[in-house]
Amino acid sequence: MAKKRNKNHKRIQASVPMLVNRVMNDTIEGKDELAMLNAFQFGLATRDEYDYLTRITNTLNIAANYKDDEELKESVVAINFLAKLILERYESTGKFRVYSDELSALRNLVTFYDSFWKRQTTNLYNDCVAELNAFYKELQEKRAA
Repeated sequence: MAKKRNKNHKRIQASVPMLVNRVMNDTIEGKDELAMLNAFQFGLATRDEYDYLTRITNTLNIAANYKDDEELKESVVAINFLAKLILERYESTGKFRVYSDELSALRNLVTFYDSFWKRQTTNLYNDCVAELNAFYKELQEKRAA
């Protein structure tokens, strides 16, 4: 005789895998990433594109801390170094210029960012974005005070 399942089972909060989520929203996120790359490539980058670059970096940094992933942390350090070079050049010239090797690194970053998130859970991504948004909100409140 077959045993009946317990009707009082816990429901698991299901979410769409990040691979599916990222592919479905690729038209939105992919366009933003491509726009950032093109702006740097053609010398049209503004503070908005630089802020998008730092947002990508910060999101990866939060993910590295959540996962306690040393390799990812090392990648984030390299990305931060690139962002710092771009910012220093902006502060001295007034333009967000990149050299060809830096542009190549930006392309690699976008590819890495996309592939990294396709291998993660949607919950991790949502947690990282929520923490980053909370940080930016707190920072904005401090600047307003």
